[in-house]
Amino acid sequence: MTETSGLDVLKAYFHTMRMHLILFFALLLWMTGPAVAARAVVCVPSTDKSGVEMCVTKNEKNVLGTALELCCAEPKTGFYRNGYCQTGSEDNGTHVACAIVTDAFLQYTRTRGNDLITPRPEYNFRGLKAGDKWCLCASRWAEARAAGVAPKLILAASHEKLLDYAELDVLKEYAVDTSIPTVPNESQSSAYAFSFTSIDGEAMPLSQYAGQVMLVVNTASQCGFTDQYTALQSLYERYKDRGFVVIGVPCNQFGGQEPGSEAIIKDFTQKQFGITFPLTSKADVSGDNVHPFFAWAAAEKKGGFLQSSPKWNFHKFLIDRHGQLVKSFGSHVEPTDSAMTVEIERLLSDQP
Repeated sequence: MTETSGLDVLKAYFHTMRMHLILFFALLLWMTGPAVAARAVVCVPSTDKSGVEMCVTKNEKNVLGTALELCCAEPKTGFYRNGYCQTGSEDNGTHVACAIVTDAFLQYTRTRGNDLITPRPEYNFRGLKAGDKWCLCASRWAEARAAGVAPKLILAASHEKLLDYAELDVLKEYAVDTSIPTVPNESQSSAYAFSFTSIDGEAMPLSQYAGQVMLVVNTASQCGFTDQYTALQSLYERYKDRGFVVIGVPCNQFGGQEPGSEAIIKDFTQKQFGITFPLTSKADVSGDNVHPFFAWAAAEKKGGFLQSSPKWNFHKFLIDRHGQLVKSFGSHVEPTDSAMTVEIERLLSDQP
């Protein structure tokens, strides 16, 4: 055997072992189901030439007790630079506070020896400006609070570890997403009680769509139903001037068919389907980390035994102008099906 052929065999062996490991973990995630699916992931570049990120799912909670949501993808924040305020034993600074920085805070932290304004290209850091979202050290946020310059927080994207530095009632005083509930209850009688994080990392309360007819759909980019994006966009364009909005909620729970980051999802939907309706960050629609909106919607039982809650991608919840859930449609129902459009027309005729 020549030296070259031996090297080729060795390369083939390691490639095969790598593929086996990837398949093993994919199978493990499939077998354990939605209970292990979460929105927080740690991603590292793959070792091949594809450049595709390989991500490890991590079940982590925010200060509200629900699944940790994206803080910001641009600039990409977090100790692990994946957009999430995750922490670990190696994170000595405990970067868990998802904050919207202000000029006053940036100047304050610079005087404390932590310059977040000056660009550092060697670290791929462009520098922050007022309005940027960033995962701050918990102790630095607490110091800024004592100094009267603490920035506002996105609680859904702030890691539960922040509770070691401030009580939840204190954090809520600085929250921009105070409408986010931890669990559904009897007082949450409409969709307006709930909030998401947008695909761009902004707070996205459903109350901002009050008076409109909403169609909330859990989506995925690699699903047999992904082509429904075309019909959803068509539906949105057809009715938006009459007070209708489609809200897409990317979800990776069913078949792992939405593995990419929010930036990848946004780019894909815009380039492949010309999507202009609002998208949220990735969320769980069932299981232990279910987003409160989907827990509430399922409990309303507006789709009978089989269609009241998502069983797969592209389940659809139709909500009237008053925030009430009217109808629940399964994945197989096309957005332009008469069963749906007739109901939308009826709801739109109820002028606010």
